[in-house]
Amino acid sequence: MSLEYTILDFDSNLFEFKVVKILSPRASLKELQLLLMQLATQDVHLVYWAVDSGDAELLLVAKQMQGFLGGQQVTYTVNLRDLPVTLSVLEDVKTYEYNEPNADLENLAVQAGNYSHFKADPKFPSNLFFKLYMAWINNSVNGKVADVVLVTRRGDKIIGMITVGRKNDCGDIGLLAVASEYRGQNIGTNLVRSAQLYWRNRGITVGRVVTQMANKSACRLYENCGFKIAKIDNFYHFWL
Repeated sequence: MSLEYTILDFDSNLFEFKVVKILSPRASLKELQLLLMQLATQDVHLVYWAVDSGDAELLLVAKQMQGFLGGQQVTYTVNLRDLPVTLSVLEDVKTYEYNEPNADLENLAVQAGNYSHFKADPKFPSNLFFKLYMAWINNSVNGKVADVVLVTRRGDKIIGMITVGRKNDCGDIGLLAVASEYRGQNIGTNLVRSAQLYWRNRGITVGRVVTQMANKSACRLYENCGFKIAKIDNFYHFWL
């Protein structure tokens, strides 16, 4: 049986080389080898594959094909019905009202990617990492990939931000970052709580976020805000 995959148009256009994601959750060594050989003949340069981190057989297949482990992705979900009924608007969290990001938001967006599989992979060009997160925050404030960007300011400076949207009827967090000098002051917690309130006020019952296991502070933050681990995947890069 052939493996399912999809060409990622956004990544491919942004990076200016063809990027594919394998959709099949399982593969034998021979199946993966044949697919990568086929994709190489189609000028594919980079292939992503998310593998159940608890499946030793699949992890061995990825390793044998020299996949680069970009990190362990943790998918968290939260049942918004379980949140305190007293959850209310936080005064220092506001909606970002412009359709272009300012320098503060751009800097925070780059910080949000510090634990990403793109940052972890030494083969991934640093200029493309920067380009990706600039596109992500641009498309968040202009409404293409997020419904709203919530921010916290100190004076005129944005010191924290979270991008909030909806995917498949679930609330979705894309980017979250707090300026390093302001961490440990519950700013991240307030941003996440504000995202949860945003969802609940719009009738959304489940929230979702994907982060990196290596980002211990983010994992702790989400768990403190009621999120539970739904799955953990090893995320591999195959360079062709």
